[in-house]
Formats: sequence, C-alpha cells, structure tokens
Amino acid sequence: MLARIGPAAEAAISALAALPAWMANPFHALAAIGHAAVPTLIQLLDDPEKCTAAADALGRIGPAAAAAVPALLDYHGDGSRDWDPRWAIFLIGKSQVPFLIRVLQQDADSDRRVRAANALGLLKVDCPNAIPALIDSLADPDERVFVAVSEILNWDVGNQESEAKYASFRDCIPLLKTAIQSENPRIRVGAAAALTVGMRDSIAGDEVVVPLDQGLNDPAACVRRLAAKAIQIRAIPVPSLESALHDDDPVVRANVAVALCKLDRTHISGLIQVLVETLFERDAEREFWHDYGMEDTDLENSLRAVGTDSIPLLVDVIWLRADEVQFYAKASEHIIRDVLISFGSEALPHLRQAAISAPSLLTSTEFLRILHDIEPEEVFQALHNPLPEVRRAAASVIAYRTQSWRVDRTSYRSMLRRAIEAETDAATLQWMESCLDSCI
Repeated sequence: MLARIGPAAEAAISALAALPAWMANPFHALAAIGHAAVPTLIQLLDDPEKCTAAADALGRIGPAAAAAVPALLDYHGDGSRDWDPRWAIFLIGKSQVPFLIRVLQQDADSDRRVRAANALGLLKVDCPNAIPALIDSLADPDERVFVAVSEILNWDVGNQESEAKYASFRDCIPLLKTAIQSENPRIRVGAAAALTVGMRDSIAGDEVVVPLDQGLNDPAACVRRLAAKAIQIRAIPVPSLESALHDDDPVVRANVAVALCKLDRTHISGLIQVLVETLFERDAEREFWHDYGMEDTDLENSLRAVGTDSIPLLVDVIWLRADEVQFYAKASEHIIRDVLISFGSEALPHLRQAAISAPSLLTSTEFLRILHDIEPEEVFQALHNPLPEVRRAAASVIAYRTQSWRVDRTSYRSMLRRAIEAETDAATLQWMESCLDSCI
C-alpha cells in the first residue's frame, strides 16, 4: 500500500527501515518514496542483513539517489548474495560520470577504483567521455583495476549484436591508436588488445603487433593473458608466439597454443600437451576460462588442426580418466570423443587396441562407444572377442545404441541374441542377457 502512495509516505520511512530484513515490501515502498528515503537507505548499506535490498532500492530510485554513489562505491554486499553496486550506479545515471572518473583516477582505495571502473563500463555507451579515462586507467598499479578496465574496453567490441555499442567502439579507435604509442607498457597492451578484438572483419593493422608482443613478455600475468587472448582471437603472428607456449601461466599457454593452430604452425613441440592440459583446466573453472576467450570450439578445432599426431595422447587421456564417473559430465570428454571420431579410420587401430587392453570394463566400454561412432562393425566383432570383459563392453554399447532411432534396432538385438547363443562364460552370459532385456 505504501509503495502505491509514493513520496507522500515519507513519514513512514523510519518504520519501514526497522522492519525485518526478510521482508521485500518495505524496500519497494522506500524506493517508491524516492529522494527522501535516500539518507536512510545509505545508512542501511552498513547493515549486513539489509544492505543488498538497500542497494537495490537506491538503484530503483534512479537519478534522485545521486547522493548515494560514494556510499555505493564502499558497498561490500551481504556475503551470500552480493548485489553488484555498479547496477545501482548505472540506474542512478550518467550524471555521476565526472565523479566516477575522479574516483578512478585519484582515489587511493583500489576497491573503489575497481567499482568505479565497472560502473563506467556500463555507462560508457551514453558517455563517450568515459573512454579516455578508462584507457588512462590501464596504467593503474593494481592488477584488479587493470583487469577490470581491460575487460570493459573489450566488452563493447565483443558484443557484436549491438550496433550502438559497436558505433561507440568505432568512435574510440583514434584514442586507442594514440594509446598504443604510450610510454606505459600496460596502456599499450590494453589499447592494442581492445583495438585488435574490436575489429570485426580484420585485425587493426601492423601497429598492434609490437605492443601485443611486448605484452606477451610482460612480467605481470594479467598483462600477458590479455595480450595472449587478443593474439588468439585474431591469430596475430607476433615474434614471441612460440616461446610463449612455455609460459608459466596456463591461460597464456592455452591462448598461444590455439593461436599457433590457427596459424597452421602445428608442428611445435609441446603444443598437443598444452591443448589437452587446457581441456581439464577448463573443466574446473569454465567461467574463468570463458572470460579469457577460450571456447570449446577453439580447443576442438585446434586438436583437429594438429591432426592424427594427437590420437595417442587423446587415447591415453581416456585410458587414465574413463573410470572417473564425473569425466562423462565434463566438456573435455565430449571434445575428445568428437575429435577422435573426426579422425575416422585413422583412429581405429589405436581405439581397437585400447578397447582390448583397457584396465576396466568402463574404460573398454568408452573406447567401444567411440569405435561404434566411427565404424559400428568394430563393436559387432567385439561381441566375439576372446576376452570376456571386451564382450561385455560390446554388449553394453549395443544395448545403449538401441536407444537411438538412427540405428536398426531389430538388427542390433539379433546380433546380441547370436552372441548370447555362442557365449560360454556364465558371468558374461548373464551380463549379455541383462543388456538384451534393456534394449528398446
């Protein structure tokens, strides 16, 4: 009811602020009251139970809550569902851009500088005067500020569905080209990366090669990562590319490996190992790797580009990991399977031998599943393999494949029945009969 009354309910502010934190309606009412509720909401930002709802309410008030921006830059959230203050600042509006620029350039608190940068990142399309401040802040000594600003400068150009955002990027191209000549190496790398990633149809030009190559050799990992990401996205042949494959940082190594594959330089020693290592690094932290420009298709295409030389290592990975149940829920398993299947008949000898000598039924079954997708006859023959474990694995694959409409289910069941008739091992016979019962 008070939310409908709006500003006229000003007398109820204190009572609304005192209500329990779990109630949402009081904060909707405070937001509806507007400017008069701002001082109270600012105080509630220090309440660990109410701070998130207070920050949300300040954003709902909009430009009338401008006085809350300094407090929002100090906002730390409630620890469980932290509501990013940049959205509240964004909703308050672009009138705060000059203040945010001052914070970004002059504030001694690096946390406040990071939050100011993030807020400017949301406001920069409507406020192009924020771009020069962001570029200058690439020189910030705090790595978190550098990372935040570099991600912001790359955000517009990565969202190619938005013409407004791309137009904003085009407007800052002259600024970025000037920044490439900066005496500060971080500004050079950040500007070159933004310029490189931003060009839709071609790389920015030869002017990005030197700063990106310098970035690849920077002492700070965050700078090397940014340079490697830009190099990978546009496959820029910088001089230090091959040596960077041995970088201490896995993100740098991964982006460099993909870049080398895009450039058809797949003969480099250690390239395959880096790609496979990256598969499992990404399984553990997918969002982190996504932020650095590494997608499933990048790794899959790179492993294919390496060619059949990667087959033994990929088979070894399955050999070592197939007994881990969680392996089958990971992107790495699907990528490895798809790459091996793409090699077709050239992968058959490796997979056939692995299925026969696998250390467990589960591992043998995984190899036979891949064999089936290349050549189903391989699995049919495995039903009569001298090893009982292989026969059981083959029966499991056939039963599983009958769940697909793309196979001749009648034929598959007939093959399994013939194998049952010829089976002499009691345990395997029982296994096969169970598989037949599960066939569709």
